[in-house]
Amino acid sequence: MIVNGKPIWAMIDTGTTHNYLASTQVECLGLVVGKGRGHIKVINSPPQPVGGISKGVPVKPDLYEEKFNLRVVIIDDFALIVGLEFIRQTNTIHVPYGDMLLMVGANGVEPCIILCITINMVAENISALQLKKGVKRHEPMFLATLYIEDIEHSSGSIPALVKELLREFEDIMPLDMPKRLPPRRIVDHEIELVPGAKPPVPMPYKMSQPELIELRR
Repeated sequence: MIVNGKPIWAMIDTGTTHNYLASTQVECLGLVVGKGRGHIKVINSPPQPVGGISKGVPVKPDLYEEKFNLRVVIIDDFALIVGLEFIRQTNTIHVPYGDMLLMVGANGVEPCIILCITINMVAENISALQLKKGVKRHEPMFLATLYIEDIEHSSGSIPALVKELLREFEDIMPLDMPKRLPPRRIVDHEIELVPGAKPPVPMPYKMSQPELIELRR
């Protein structure tokens, strides 16, 4: 989308009530932000206050252009999230099967189609063959690795309490994992069951009605 004359990535979210702009984008888009009120609540996150609202911002998705109100909040996944406020104002129909938006048109604007890009936000393991194909297709790829430097020669990024904890339990956190199972011991640890004893919880698992009847017998 083109927001205030500059291109920006946006997510279409039919479960969002309003339009939300990342606070990091306000300065680069040259927007004026007024006082905002209310809070925003997303899944698995505590409510956060709306940092402000920028009114009458020109937004141009493809051929259609109109002014919208953008609420400024702290988000890190997308620069702009457009919700039901945008969909209703533009008379837009979301077509998930075709990965597109059908803008029926408002204020005398001709109907148009906006193609969308489906992004999978769930982290998944991929095979070496999938990685090779992705590189050939010039798909965006990211490689992340976790590196813990030597505790004694740390640059100071590790807090002192964490260093002390790592030193205390360094014998149970080896740098190299064993390549095979440990040898069998004389005594194997096991939970001894008492014959005929009833479980402490009547229904520890979800069971069908015949299973519950059989359990009560």
